[in-house]
Amino acid sequence: MESARDHVVHQLLTEVMDRLTVRPDSVCRPLHELLAQSAVDLYDRNLLGDQPLSLGSVVDEAAACLLNLANPQRATLRYDEDLLSRLSGLDRLPRTERICLLDAAVRRTAPAAT
Repeated sequence: MESARDHVVHQLLTEVMDRLTVRPDSVCRPLHELLAQSAVDLYDRNLLGDQPLSLGSVVDEAAACLLNLANPQRATLRYDEDLLSRLSGLDRLPRTERICLLDAAVRRTAPAAT
């Protein structure tokens, strides 16, 4: 069964991918900044559901998902101390690669069909 956190992480990754796809000004922004701002925007629009979640842990979970897809040889968890510095390494990727990575993360976190 899917948890509320899984659903919110999927929403967050989808929002960031949409921003990179539609808004060219988002391309130069660091992924952590895009994740954090998108989480706040989703919260402000009341799109995160009824259960209160830590936005920071949701952002970290989304970041860990991206890092695990980018580097599957090293397992990354949301509470890893080097999460932010490793995520910043993905900021050097070209726009198309960042979008492909986000697309893969969105598909990986998508709710299971019932």
